[in-house]
Amino acid sequence: MLNKKNAFLIIFTLFTFFSYSENFKVYEIKKTEEFGIIIEKEIFGNYDFERSFRICRIEKGVSFDEYFYNIQGDNLCLGIASYNRVQDNAVLYINTAKEFGSKCIVYLSEPKEKQIFYLWEPTSEPIDNSKKEKITIKTNQCTYNIMICKEVKELELNIGGMPKLLSIDGLEQFPNLTKVNYVGFNFK
Repeated sequence: MLNKKNAFLIIFTLFTFFSYSENFKVYEIKKTEEFGIIIEKEIFGNYDFERSFRICRIEKGVSFDEYFYNIQGDNLCLGIASYNRVQDNAVLYINTAKEFGSKCIVYLSEPKEKQIFYLWEPTSEPIDNSKKEKITIKTNQCTYNIMICKEVKELELNIGGMPKLLSIDGLEQFPNLTKVNYVGFNFK
């Protein structure tokens, strides 16, 4: 059952997001609905567009499903669904402007066409320029060369197998980069 505190939080969140930007839409929908179909109908006018990837995560008891689509060769987050176990409804944010998000997640163990994802968040400033720069990551197992948007503010490098990170070159080319996370690397 929805208590007053949760209802206020949802209403405040919706009001904040509506007044913050006109480049996205917000819906309150049943958790049982197919979020991907709603995103695809809103952005592409139909629901047979092939979704590239979905990342699911939980923060402080709230689930987030992030839907990524391949737009002109880049994997962009075009929708985020947030919900918890208690409530019947979810909030769905749709990136109608197809903006690049300022957080980039790179899955180094994935094939090249599926490895780079730009996470969009409704209240974060989007990337205005999609110019890309190269980063070289050397491990004891392999060398990776990736091209990511120069305006990225956060970067997550995610790898499996726990390789030892030997070096990373090219980060100096990213003037807005404030945070780099290394997931799955061995630093011993």
